[in-house]
Amino acid sequence: MVKIILGFVSLACLLLTSACGRSETAGGETQAAAQGPAGRWERRYQDDVGQPYHEVLDLRADGTYVKDAPGWIADRGHYLIEDNVIAFRSDVNQRASRDMHFRIDKDGLTLSVSVPFPLSEPWTRATFAPNFHTVAHAGRALPQSLPTLMMSAYAALVVEWHEDAVPTSISLQELQSGGYEVTLRFFSPSSKEEYVIRMTENLVKTSIGDGSRSLQSPLPPDFMDLLPVLDLASRDGFTGALKKADVRTYGKFGPVWMIHTGAPTGASYSAANGARIREDVTGYIAQYNADWAAAGKMLRKALEQRVPEKTGDSAFSRGLKNSESSCRAAGGMWTKGNSSHGTFGQCQ
Repeated sequence: MVKIILGFVSLACLLLTSACGRSETAGGETQAAAQGPAGRWERRYQDDVGQPYHEVLDLRADGTYVKDAPGWIADRGHYLIEDNVIAFRSDVNQRASRDMHFRIDKDGLTLSVSVPFPLSEPWTRATFAPNFHTVAHAGRALPQSLPTLMMSAYAALVVEWHEDAVPTSISLQELQSGGYEVTLRFFSPSSKEEYVIRMTENLVKTSIGDGSRSLQSPLPPDFMDLLPVLDLASRDGFTGALKKADVRTYGKFGPVWMIHTGAPTGASYSAANGARIREDVTGYIAQYNADWAAAGKMLRKALEQRVPEKTGDSAFSRGLKNSESSCRAAGGMWTKGNSSHGTFGQCQ
């Protein structure tokens, strides 16, 4: 049973109270409240079954926009303003491209359409700080300072949950918005539970679940950040936008970053010194081969007992007798016959 213990909030507000109540850029500089629709907007609502949603819409001055939202609702693209209409043109989902009337007043920004059915979206200025800072990399907003983020989240949230909890992994997954979901995992040896923090640049959700099958090897506090690892990977030919990444401790290898870009295969790098690791650090390939070798051995043994290899009274005869014995032992009736290929037997 997984228990959600925190809704959508700004982690920055939990880590640094003074960051709340003001808007910041990705570089950490305070913005003045922008005139017109440009800027960061948020809206919170519930669907028909009571599921809460939190979306953040960043209308940037360069004519691009990013919608930070759960799942398929996330979006990015370009927009144009003419009179009182914003024309959104999505780069990832054409169904999200639409022209919407806008109105700005003391309550915030209202986006609306009348066809194919009436729709109105109330937005307010987003005044909370982002959960983490980002750096531009291959056209994406890459989270940075991940070791610091892990330890800050631990100090602000996890230590109050269980003092013996240890950080076990950080993983990143590319989103439609061009940003990333960052997942932090912690394990408590005393409770055998796992604390999970999932966050985007603006959204956070935490949960506690059964940790009996969770990672238990702790990450060191001083492992390499992701960006230097991606720089090393670029020199090795792994270019393009990052699709997903994961850092955790693997036995003798220690902490290891596993990354996947646009290349057909991924790559592994030591998170201690940046060295390329060409071995299978997970042991998956070795286990896969061992499983197939065991299955093949069982199959060959079964075939040797059921399929005659040649005529005569040597190997074939012994195989025939063995098959007859197996048949009778199983309660069957063994019958014999002859053909142009030799003597045969059948269990009925």
